[in-house]
Amino acid sequence: MYFIPRDIGFKARRLEFSERGFTMIEIMVSLGLAGIAFSGLLTAFVGHSNHNTKIKRIADAGKAASEALDILRAAPFDSLPRSGIGTGEFGDFDVDVDGQSYHVDVEYCLESSFCTKDSLHITARAYLGSEKFSEIEVVYGNFE
Repeated sequence: MYFIPRDIGFKARRLEFSERGFTMIEIMVSLGLAGIAFSGLLTAFVGHSNHNTKIKRIADAGKAASEALDILRAAPFDSLPRSGIGTGEFGDFDVDVDGQSYHVDVEYCLESSFCTKDSLHITARAYLGSEKFSEIEVVYGNFE
């Protein structure tokens, strides 16, 4: 035999309209709208993240090209090639910047009017993989 209390001090009453909670449909609709809003925010975040990565690669490639030009600046002026694409120690560089390895190609005297016995036009292009991220042009002078 089971004991069932008859009066536990709680009286059931019908809730008024203002006391009722949300229906399942209202909750599902609000969750769907929140999901759409969050997916838009996520898309914007991923887009900005990709853009920032590309900008960082461009800046790092500029650093790599500058480092290659600094190496050339330290070389004796008369030892630098006078035209064409540099090879070996004067034109084929692999430079590491923040864990990425950039390949830097150097080309001499693209603009022949800047190339004289005392000046040299040099173009350095930095690549990450097969994509070019930076190009720097300088004119070196021999002031000795």
